[in-house]
Amino acid sequence: MHQNQASDIQTVKFGDKLNPESGVANQDKLPTDTTYAWKDEPNTSDTNAQLQKDSTGYYYTTSGTVEVTIGDRTFEVKPEYRVELTNAQALKAKGQDVTTDLNKAPNAEDGIANKDDLPNGTKYEWVTPVDTTTPGEQNGTIKVTYPDGSTQEVDVKVTVNDTRTDAEKTPAKGQDVTTDLNKAPNAEDGIANKNDGNYNNANSSMTNDSGKLVATDMTSSDEQGVGGKKLAQQSGKAAIKQLPQTGEQQDKSLTIMGSLFLALTSLFGLGTLGKKRRKED
Repeated sequence: MHQNQASDIQTVKFGDKLNPESGVANQDKLPTDTTYAWKDEPNTSDTNAQLQKDSTGYYYTTSGTVEVTIGDRTFEVKPEYRVELTNAQALKAKGQDVTTDLNKAPNAEDGIANKDDLPNGTKYEWVTPVDTTTPGEQNGTIKVTYPDGSTQEVDVKVTVNDTRTDAEKTPAKGQDVTTDLNKAPNAEDGIANKNDGNYNNANSSMTNDSGKLVATDMTSSDEQGVGGKKLAQQSGKAAIKQLPQTGEQQDKSLTIMGSLFLALTSLFGLGTLGKKRRKED
């Protein structure tokens, strides 16, 4: 009569597929026609198992039942197993949404919600660099590398915000302005790209002293609540169809020209009168 013995507790890896004969210690002493079958197969992929930790890492214990048949007789053996897990299998990094600004690469570790629960020395990197050149939402994948060398990939949502002002998005471009004498030019005529971007809601004005154009976004006020966000300033050139200067000097020119005209008229009148008197005589 043979006595079947369960093997000592065996160490296996998480997810291993176990052969039933591995649970019998004295296989070499049993008849060659002995058969082995699982009655209760051990669960080596139990994600809800109560984990323990020692100097070698994380593990849990499980057991099973092997039916050993010798001839017409069947015996049961109950082996036990130590199932070891890697850091990645035991800890499971959890992802969370990431927000960043335009053209600013986000930190991969910001996409891990439970990084404070993971071992010191855990590293994080993007599987593919996040494209932050375009605002909006996109998917990203973070690779987590644990101190034992095991890895895990975590999918997260990345939102890229465009925090630029309207002036930064579409800078105003200046152009030359032409006007007539005594006719004030329209400031908006000095903006070459006023029909682009956000300029449908912008207002332009020209200062009197420096010929500088100021485009102002009228949809939002500035911090002083006066004008609005300054979108751009461009030096404007005014090509005026007139004498270079107006005002007092122009009035003096007109006075001189008027005096000359009156003098010529008087001379012409006196000459005509002299001819008339000679004819009468």
